[in-house]
Amino acid sequence: MSDGEAVVLIEDKIAELAAAVLHTPVDRLDRTCRLDLLGFDSLMFLELSTALRQHLGCDIPTLELMGAAHLPDIAKRALQRIRQPAFPDRIETVAVPERSEHA
Repeated sequence: MSDGEAVVLIEDKIAELAAAVLHTPVDRLDRTCRLDLLGFDSLMFLELSTALRQHLGCDIPTLELMGAAHLPDIAKRALQRIRQPAFPDRIETVAVPERSEHA
């Protein structure tokens, strides 16, 4: 899949998520308009950031979303995060404490 095709698919998903945050149908969302001009406030940007992490697996901080131009810009940023994770070599481990018989 080309970057252009991937951006379109990601933009479609972000539009769905943004519309859900705004409680409006996705077809009423102007994708060329900044989200703050569509009525997003700081808590809505936080909600969108959380949704992006949950649905797309990419972390775009709230302040970065607030500074983004519009949905295509956010989609490009998301694709960059998906293709180049912040910590590609990080392996998460969980330490399990030994169980004490006296506890």
